[in-house]
Amino acid sequence: MSLHVRDLVSGYGRSTVLHGVSFELRRGRVLGLLGRNGVGKSTLVLTLAGLLRARSGSVRLDDRELAGRRPDLIARAGVGLVPQGRRVWAPLTVDEHLDLAARRSRAADPTWTPERVFDVFPRLAQRRRHLGGQLSGGEQQMLAIARALLTDPTLVVLDEPSDGLAPAVVEQIGGMLTEMRAAGVTILLVEQDLHLAFAVCDELAVLEKGVIVHATDTPTFRSDPETAHRLLGVG
Repeated sequence: MSLHVRDLVSGYGRSTVLHGVSFELRRGRVLGLLGRNGVGKSTLVLTLAGLLRARSGSVRLDDRELAGRRPDLIARAGVGLVPQGRRVWAPLTVDEHLDLAARRSRAADPTWTPERVFDVFPRLAQRRRHLGGQLSGGEQQMLAIARALLTDPTLVVLDEPSDGLAPAVVEQIGGMLTEMRAAGVTILLVEQDLHLAFAVCDELAVLEKGVIVHATDTPTFRSDPETAHRLLGVG
């Protein structure tokens, strides 16, 4: 499986935000998409998920064209989304969240079950009868990731999972993403936290003004702090 994004153009109203984004992500790999605020990262996530319609370009997953399709059809094609801000339902318990997600699974014999999710996220097992609104930010992020996994996706797209979390919790999330990668999950990680990206990603790409301006493997990027500082203002 590969995700192939070619010349993707998208935006809002008369404003164009993505000006021809192209990249490729192979099965079982983790690609980190980096960039400063306002460069189009969330616009790309919304477009990949079908929540924002692409104006032109191609998004192919397993040789299936997804650009222009409805969000529910993109989800059924194997794209699991972990949105920025987590968006859990405050009145529902952890078990109820996972039950709803499992019902949406596209697989007759799913790889990911609630039991397997609880193995990866033992904290959720401890909190399974708690309401979404009673969970900490880190627990809500675990729940958002678990909810995506239970749809048995081919690809998981995470939009800034470190947002608003304490460093110790971000480290926990990194460990969970590493476990997902070891289990063969293909991940597109949209992030600003460079430490998290270095910890879990095989490859990194930098988005600037709606285009990919730099792409390389993680060790190469990590060994070049001057480029990181120039593109991201860090390092």
